[in-house]
Order: sequence, then C-alpha cells, then structure tokens
Amino acid sequence: MTMTEEQRLMLEAVAVWLEIRTKSGFVFEQPISAVEFLSQANSSALLPRLLGGDQPLPDPPPKSFGQPWYAIVEDGTVAKVLVEELDGDLARQYPDRILINRFPWLVREHAETDSYLVSWKDDGPVYWLARIKGDESPMGWSLSRL
Repeated sequence: MTMTEEQRLMLEAVAVWLEIRTKSGFVFEQPISAVEFLSQANSSALLPRLLGGDQPLPDPPPKSFGQPWYAIVEDGTVAKVLVEELDGDLARQYPDRILINRFPWLVREHAETDSYLVSWKDDGPVYWLARIKGDESPMGWSLSRL
C-alpha cells in the first residue's frame, strides 16, 4: 500500500515543521515520547498553517498577546491595537521600543504626536502606528505596513 497524496503532503508539512523548529533551536530531547511529540505539535501555531498548505514565513512573525501574529505580516494592517510604553527597567533596557499588543516593536521614528514609524525586527518592514482620531482608549491605535 502506498501513501495517498494527502498523506504525503501531511508528512511533508510535518518534516518542514521539524526542520524549522531545529533551525530555530527548538530541538526535541532524544528520545522523544509520542506524548511529548503530540503535545508540541498540538501547541504549534506553525504546524496547522503548514498542514493547511500555507508556506512558512521567512522569519517568525511578531507576537500579539503571546501568540504568533501572522495577520500583521500577511495582511499588513490592523484597525485596533493595544499600545503601551515601556517603563522602569524595561524602558532602560530597551529605550527605543514600544509595546504593541504586548510585544516589543522598534521605534524607528516618532513621526508626530501620537504616530510612529515602527518595525517588529531591526531589519524588518516598516509600519505606521497612529492614534485613531477621537479614540483615547489603550486600543485606540491602528497599524499599517508602509
């Protein structure tokens, strides 16, 4: 009996997932139990994307509230995001960062009042972060790739 095309594609997706994990430094302890393997697979945000036929991004996306934020990379815009300034030790450690959806983004330029040019990695694409007119809530910001 040979594998179906669907089974072959699923196996290829798992192989790509394992390769990306290894390149990123997430190597399974050897030997790995089936329970641990399934636990890691079930908690992966990347594996379901690969199984669905999506190609991996060149770099991991930024996070949004602790989860990979694929939409900001793929769609390039979000209408409402949470923006917070770093304070205390974190502000001293990362003086050029701002939190967007609880993930530190690099402030490339404070363009004008309530607007910034930001990127989620040093050599990454630039986004326009701006306060939504009339919305003073912490989620009253929009983010759009330039």
